[in-house]
Amino acid sequence: LPEECKKEFLDMFDPASFVPNPAVQMRYKGDEKRLRKSLQVYYGQVAAIDHEVGRVLQGLEDLGVADNTIVLYLSDHGDVLGWDGRRRGKSVPRSPAFRVPMFVRWKGTLAPRETDALIAAPDIPATILDLVGLNVPGTWQGRSFAATCRGEAYREHEAIYMGLHPWRGVWDGRYLYSEGEASSLYDPNILFDLGLDPYELENRFDDARLRKQMQEKMRAVAIETGDPRVT
Repeated sequence: LPEECKKEFLDMFDPASFVPNPAVQMRYKGDEKRLRKSLQVYYGQVAAIDHEVGRVLQGLEDLGVADNTIVLYLSDHGDVLGWDGRRRGKSVPRSPAFRVPMFVRWKGTLAPRETDALIAAPDIPATILDLVGLNVPGTWQGRSFAATCRGEAYREHEAIYMGLHPWRGVWDGRYLYSEGEASSLYDPNILFDLGLDPYELENRFDDARLRKQMQEKMRAVAIETGDPRVT
């Protein structure tokens, strides 16, 4: 549950030490103490997961199969802590909700490296098949990023498509665009330049030229993915 965390991990983080996201501070209506508590719980939970992943990796070593096991770890979504005044959030078109860390480990085969390539969830099965030498079905939407795992050139996506019931969006590594039905909690009609505005404070949705550019990009990816809601 969101508020559950063992004390040993909570105690690793002092709520007073956090520097909250400015966009979140603006929406939290001055209740910074509650926001800092949420951050402490969140980071405590992350530390707990790190601990358990370490136990799994050590288990592979103890069993003698670490060199023959591909370990892939990621979250299904991020957490926009306090973005809309609630303690936790994940369903809004904001970068902390969809930009999640991931690691792929194959001891003795893949050298440590980092990448900021655009990777989507359907790419993961394709990558696993590719890494183990199996063919990726031609009907599969995902694109293998095994090449970038090996440090080779990778033909990444032009943009990543995303959405939930009331909205659809696209992320191209710099611009985040979404459109849809506004609710009492948030307006999904947004356009942010994260290169210049990493905290998503300036909505450029009224920039007609840039909005058209991103709409066309979103439509192209939507058609590629077969989304019936975007034609």
